[in-house]
Amino acid sequence: MKKSSNIFKRLISIIANSLTDTVEYISEDHVIKVYLIFSIIPHLILKIYTEMYFSTLRSFFYNSFWVLSILGVAYFIKNKKIRNAALIFFLFISYALVFTNIMYYKWYESFTSLSLISQLGQLDDVSDGAAAILRPFDVIYWLIFITGIILLSVYAINSKKEYSATTLKKIRTAFLRTGLSMLIIGLCTLSGKQVSRLYKLWNRPYVVENYGIYTYHMSDLFKSVGMLRTQDVSETDYERFIQFVRNQNKEHTTNGMTNKFKGKNVIVIHAESVEQFLVNRTIDDQEITPYLNQFASEGYYFSNMYSQESVGTSSDTEFTFNTSLLPVNNGTIFLTHFNNNYVTTPKLLKEEGYFTMSMHGNNGSFWNRDIMHPSLGYDILLDRDFYHAEPEDLVGFGINDYKFYMQSIEYLKASNEPYYATLITLTNHTPFADVDKYTTYDEEGMPEPELTCGELESTSITCNYLKSAHYADWAFGQFLLKLEESRMLDETIVVLYGDHPANLPIDDMEVLIGHEMDRIEYKARQKVPFIIWSKDIKAPRTIDSPMGMVDAAPTIQNMLGIHNLFSLGNDMFNVNDNLVVFNNGDWTDGNIYYDDFRDDYYITNDEIDESVITEEYIEKRKKEASNVIDISNIINKYDIIEYYYDLKDKVKI
Repeated sequence: MKKSSNIFKRLISIIANSLTDTVEYISEDHVIKVYLIFSIIPHLILKIYTEMYFSTLRSFFYNSFWVLSILGVAYFIKNKKIRNAALIFFLFISYALVFTNIMYYKWYESFTSLSLISQLGQLDDVSDGAAAILRPFDVIYWLIFITGIILLSVYAINSKKEYSATTLKKIRTAFLRTGLSMLIIGLCTLSGKQVSRLYKLWNRPYVVENYGIYTYHMSDLFKSVGMLRTQDVSETDYERFIQFVRNQNKEHTTNGMTNKFKGKNVIVIHAESVEQFLVNRTIDDQEITPYLNQFASEGYYFSNMYSQESVGTSSDTEFTFNTSLLPVNNGTIFLTHFNNNYVTTPKLLKEEGYFTMSMHGNNGSFWNRDIMHPSLGYDILLDRDFYHAEPEDLVGFGINDYKFYMQSIEYLKASNEPYYATLITLTNHTPFADVDKYTTYDEEGMPEPELTCGELESTSITCNYLKSAHYADWAFGQFLLKLEESRMLDETIVVLYGDHPANLPIDDMEVLIGHEMDRIEYKARQKVPFIIWSKDIKAPRTIDSPMGMVDAAPTIQNMLGIHNLFSLGNDMFNVNDNLVVFNNGDWTDGNIYYDDFRDDYYITNDEIDESVITEEYIEKRKKEASNVIDISNIINKYDIIEYYYDLKDKVKI
């Protein structure tokens, strides 16, 4: 016991002496002082941008470890000029890393990952969208960096200090020991649950808030590299998977919708960036989406739908819609898991004799669709090479919706029946900048008045979005009219879903909604429409129960007389208590929307008794959500469906 006490005292003494020496070297050397100050600034800016708590001491310890360790490494360099150049280089890397994450957070409310390197090929196609989120303070950010470089250079040039090899050793030893001390203190604050969060990286903002951006990226590095290795599923994970699938299939029962549309053609409209708030909304006494409004009123309209996408946005939604699985939370599933075997709606329908096809007015290589769509079960992908477009027909990333729809009809006519066709639209894509091409026309071919935006600034991105959505709605309406004229709707169901929210500025959304919102309410309102339409529907319905994109496939499949054993979601005509889970740990159950990062919630059910929302209530739901995320990650990570079918002695589900 006495020996342990002496070791502890010795450790405290070393830490205290190192800290004293570090403070002394900082106070005496302006180069070190400037470097430290300007190394801290980007982390403070990151916390401001992301609304993180400044009082999180744990991140201070971890950030201090990395900054002091970098300084310590720099002082291994004996040449003064090279050492100062190295400090400038390290400072640039720090600012670039934080800036990249700030830009990424603005769009995704998450942080970048090494696994996203495979997405670099998409940059040319999304550069306009990235430019749309730049703000004046982003320029100030880099002016701060330039100021730091100037001060660092001035002090370095004017400094008369020439450190001996012995002094350099003392300086780096002090910094490295103090940095290590910060790391030890940080590690001492960890609980088992926090270590799990650091390892799993579901909730990346939580990790950055508590461990700092450097520690986050180190954890992400290990996780991303781990994805490159082939890993066998453990017996425990496989048993969890089997048990979950058994429980899901116990609840699979027939209902009044079973086989309702069996044998029908299916046209799926992947409606780019169409949000639920557009449906039945008017502005300046104009309907924003008149055709969509009528379409919803004549079909089964699910008004409380969440798209559940991750950083893969549109491609994630295509994946989830077809597989009833969540996308990965580390990378983009279309780029990282295209070799996996999934049970999908197109594959199940092919077994029933369907011809399956997807259509898109952009390059087939975008989001790796030319590889992933066959993996999902599509017989053919008709990409931009299959469509004719004059320069004036191009909007944003590809052919405008009207031309796309009209030419797609010809491909539908030429297809073998029954068919399953997915049409991926493009016009309503950020940054909504081609306003002069959003002209709609009346029945006589005359241009209609341009949509006005009420209290919104006429040049705002949200006003442009409304005009873009109005055009996309008109093009969709012309598509339906042409299908009807060609008598192609008699034996066809049309399914439409919004692929993801448009991430419009919260200030503009407050104008549209009519009151101020915090971030959680903003997220709770980011819904997309989901509509199933057929001439055979005699009693249209609006279903207000909360649902996610994972629930779309089971709902449609039941109507078509097919079933996927490995669905995470539920048939919305079979479930009364549905939990919608996001792969960052957020969830909603129709009563509240819970934000895992902020550990807070927004009440979505005005009639709920708030006393019901207890700590036990939230913990129970969190546990359910955690299990769903785990199972989805197990399926994706280990290609477990392929593993299941490869087993000779399969357990019965």
